[in-house]
Amino acid sequence: MFLHKVVRLRKLAQQIANCKQCIERSTSLISQAEQSLKENDHARFLQTAKNITERVSMATASSQVLIPEINLNDTFDTFALDFTREKKLLECLDYLTGNFLLSILIYFS
Repeated sequence: MFLHKVVRLRKLAQQIANCKQCIERSTSLISQAEQSLKENDHARFLQTAKNITERVSMATASSQVLIPEINLNDTFDTFALDFTREKKLLECLDYLTGNFLLSILIYFS
């Protein structure tokens, strides 16, 4: 069971690293696109726009690889929650009955 957790954590860490790289590339691409919108020279603008279009196409194609590996049949057998403290707190609560609360409201009206 421990080895399974280690392998799963490594896969998740790799997915996180891949997503961070994708975000960095996308941020760079957005910055480049933003700068190209400020370009006054039409020929240079068209060349830059073509370059950006190609990069966006490549980024879109590679983003399909970043779909997380989710196991929908995961039973979460390795997780356990202890509600002992909460149960004790709930058992110690003293609830007021509706009639008692109504009599208080009438008294203070």
